[in-house]
Amino acid sequence: STNIKEFIEIIQAKAPEFYKVQRVNIYMCDHRREEIYQIVSGGDKPDVLVFYSNQSGIAGKVSNVGKSFIANNVQDYHQFVPEIDDPGETYHPVTGLSKNGTVNILTVPIF
Repeated sequence: STNIKEFIEIIQAKAPEFYKVQRVNIYMCDHRREEIYQIVSGGDKPDVLVFYSNQSGIAGKVSNVGKSFIANNVQDYHQFVPEIDDPGETYHPVTGLSKNGTVNILTVPIF
């Protein structure tokens, strides 16, 4: 049987092949606690759960609305929160542009 971590790893490995995206971030939603959370793997270090309010970021919006959302230019969306919607990416403090050129994000709820 596949556990949740294995499921996430499979999706993160296969989704870029189908959707031509740079990376895949998967969040789980706890509506009761009004949080979204992500499993962050640290190589040799133990996995860590990172929690955010489900009112924050595009990921939070999608978790509440339950519908897919595409931001064609992330800088145009006030809901975009780099720490949530594009974790691991580095953004310039003045221009707000990403180091690796992240421009668009597809966010999809999985139920």
